Amino acid sequence: MSTGVMSNGVVAAQSPAPSAEAVRIRGVSKDFGHGKDHTVALHDVDLDVAEREFLCIVGASGCGK
Repeated sequence: MSTGVMSNGVVAAQSPAPSAEAVRIRGVSKDFGHGKDHTVALHDVDLDVAEREFLCIVGASGCGK
């Protein structure tokens, strides 16, 4: 981890740039039900999680995380 002093005197810490994706998701979609009960949960979602990156997915119990 490197640090640098910004123009306003605040010290900012920077992590080294991640080298590659550990997880890559492209174009994910998910829906439930039919007709008026149809619900789109995900539509064309892309996600990259880099090596050494911390990711937390939160939501209510039973929401389909």
